[in-house]
Amino acid sequence: MAIVGAVAAYKIGRGASTRRSNGLKLSAQVTSNEPERSHLSPTKEYPMADRDNDISVLNRLIATTLDSVDGYTEAAGDIENPRYGSVFSDRARERREVVSDLQAEVRRLGGDPEDDGTVLAGAHRMFLDLKAKVTGQDDKAIIDEVERGEDHIKAKFDDALAKEDLSPEVRAAIAKANQSVQEGHDQMRDLKHSMER
Repeated sequence: MAIVGAVAAYKIGRGASTRRSNGLKLSAQVTSNEPERSHLSPTKEYPMADRDNDISVLNRLIATTLDSVDGYTEAAGDIENPRYGSVFSDRARERREVVSDLQAEVRRLGGDPEDDGTVLAGAHRMFLDLKAKVTGQDDKAIIDEVERGEDHIKAKFDDALAKEDLSPEVRAAIAKANQSVQEGHDQMRDLKHSMER
């Protein structure tokens, strides 16, 4: 028993957790980037804290992406040039697919996926509505706002991918979604710069 206690104390000092079972102190090494974890079922051996973190990160990205869908949809309705309206509608449709994929990942992990945007985005939209009423928005102003929204969503996905405590499966799902985000960001940046010439 002294050896078990010494091993447990050593592992605790090295980042392990312990729990009691039938009066014995058990030890389990806790690491967030175990390579062998990628084959584990999310309901069996996947630590609950890691799963909760993954779900939380995914749900924040879903909310941000839903804001993007709303922004593109509103921009498509407000813009005068039908070519830009078509581009915005296509992006909104693509972002809905991203939302659907991320929601499926949350469900796979046993969580409840976000289905609404952020409160901050609602406040931002109210500000834009007021700004539009006061100044009137031309196509360039709308594209500027869309591009600003793309900077925001790109930063959110970059921050999520920089997290070291994501499971490999969730990191892969976010990286796949980030392809759409990066393409949208680059397209809106290029569109904005083309209007400045």
